[in-house]
Amino acid sequence: MFLFLTCLVFACHFALLCPVLEREFFLFGSPIQRSPSPAMHNAGFKSVALAPLFTYGLHDTTDVSDIVERMQAPDTRFGGGSVTIPLKVDVMAHLDELSPAAQAIGAVNTIMREDRSGSPRWKGDNTDWLGILRPISKRLATLNADKPASELTALVVGAGGTSMAASYAMRQLGVGQLFIFNRTLEKAQTVASRFHAQALAELTPETLARVDVVVSTIPAQAGFQLPDHLVAPRADGSKVVVLDAAYMPPITPMLAHAHASGGALCIQGYEMLYEQGIEQFRRWHKATQVWAVDEEAIKEACRQHVPAEQRLTQA
Repeated sequence: MFLFLTCLVFACHFALLCPVLEREFFLFGSPIQRSPSPAMHNAGFKSVALAPLFTYGLHDTTDVSDIVERMQAPDTRFGGGSVTIPLKVDVMAHLDELSPAAQAIGAVNTIMREDRSGSPRWKGDNTDWLGILRPISKRLATLNADKPASELTALVVGAGGTSMAASYAMRQLGVGQLFIFNRTLEKAQTVASRFHAQALAELTPETLARVDVVVSTIPAQAGFQLPDHLVAPRADGSKVVVLDAAYMPPITPMLAHAHASGGALCIQGYEMLYEQGIEQFRRWHKATQVWAVDEEAIKEACRQHVPAEQRLTQA
């Protein structure tokens, strides 16, 4: 209650100082109709007393010009947005500035508005890597508290856009060894070359005997499962941390197999989703000078989209 009242007073004070407070945020991409993002961000706005002046909705599109039109509209209320497939790369050319993370990953999932000299500037960032890094770091702190990151081995499954964010996250974590697996070796090599990693086209005990972290970035419908030797219980009692970026269904074939094997600590995609969403929220409100973020409100709104019986972890 104290946080709510504090935010309410701050928001009212902010409103008196700013001629335009109303802001519209959107998720751009397709298909997006089942996305929990509107529920998450609108819950966040409400929790810091910015709703209904700040709103977040869906804009289902495959055309980057739809984003450009909102950015260039006169007296626009557009405050920024989230970007998903297939527009994460296309939008980059239309932004005034890119964060170091967006440049390294080669994709944007967050658009931020910065008002300078009476006209907005648009900055692109990527928070996907933080959505991956944050939950993995929490698990590692519990499992391997005394093991430095430089002694960890990580595996990224897939070679698409999200694999770039996953690889960047692993490098920011500081893992000693990083492997990129894709059945098409050339695609794995493309990602590996950007992040000083080793490409693999097969996962056998000979090519990769043991890992500490696995991040899968391939669609759930691919039906991929990790080989048994990577997720089986270990003699020393340690476990591999396994994150699946796919959040539909909540329990993917890969997570179901890893969880049942007994040697893995699994992180579901919805946790990555709300962690990257929290980071988006921070960036939008840093730009508008509203600093408060009610993380739990955003997390709970996302969790509501996942039935309790389909949650492998309680984050």
